[in-house]
Amino acid sequence: MVIKAAIVGCGNISGFLDIPNQKNILTHAHAYAVHKDTELVAVCDPILENRYSFVKIWGQDIRHYDSFQTLLASQSIDIVSICSPTDFHFEAMVLALKDTNIKTIICEKPFVQTQEELDQLKILMHIHPKKILLNFMRRFDPSIQRLRLLIESKSLGKVLGFNGKFTKGIYHNGSHMLELIEHLCGDITSLESRNLTKVEGDFYGNFNLSCSDIQGVIQNFSGENYALFELDIILSKGRILIKDSGHTIEVETVEPSQKYKNYFNLKKTRTFDDTMSRNLYNTINFSFKEKIDAFSQHLSLSQKLLDIRDKLQDANELNWNTQ
Repeated sequence: MVIKAAIVGCGNISGFLDIPNQKNILTHAHAYAVHKDTELVAVCDPILENRYSFVKIWGQDIRHYDSFQTLLASQSIDIVSICSPTDFHFEAMVLALKDTNIKTIICEKPFVQTQEELDQLKILMHIHPKKILLNFMRRFDPSIQRLRLLIESKSLGKVLGFNGKFTKGIYHNGSHMLELIEHLCGDITSLESRNLTKVEGDFYGNFNLSCSDIQGVIQNFSGENYALFELDIILSKGRILIKDSGHTIEVETVEPSQKYKNYFNLKKTRTFDDTMSRNLYNTINFSFKEKIDAFSQHLSLSQKLLDIRDKLQDANELNWNTQ
């Protein structure tokens, strides 16, 4: 049976970061196009030019509408990707939850814009239970999943700390960094900020994090000239470097020094496959699992992000914890 898909919003992540037949699968449209079980049947966007540009790339037979409400009145769909700006996520989520045909919802991050929106969606999600994924794409990446198993095996020893660097704000791109840290190092229990600056409603600076007994630091920058996303995890018997947004993953292990007697150094001994090049395919494919346990953790992270952002709005520095 073909699973009928729709996309809300015709922006970059919807269908303009790649093209058909390209090796990399970086958009929702491309993922639906290549997955053997799905067919993209409809998109919506209030701007006509965006819709025309979208269907020109991904197929003139895709129906396009000026609103999600109009789309749902005209089409029966099974899965929807919500890729509109964050300000419009709540409205689309409400419509998707109430629609009786939709079984699965994939929503881009950040999930919602306000605490009130999150509280209302929690009620609706209880009334209208569906499969829901927030597209923290690294969570669904096969190499990251194998990396987590490696950490849990303790073959590299205990996690001692971490250091992350990324471009763009703590609430937007930073949500990917915080999610990856939680996935690999444990739940974030506290966050302190230093040297904060505010740009276009988001925040930049240095942040000290705690994940239970593990301490780490992350820094973010404006990213005007290039993109950066790196996480360095230090363990008692090795080191893990996640670079190039997750496309490059290297593992270093302890080796005797070739220069100094009785000293030991770290040496790269393993690299992981670049499965991030198919990140949206990984997300779509993951959504078809019978049981999805990631959403409850992502809902908790969404709550933390709202708490952190709201407190940052009222202070030059932040000392936040889960207590």
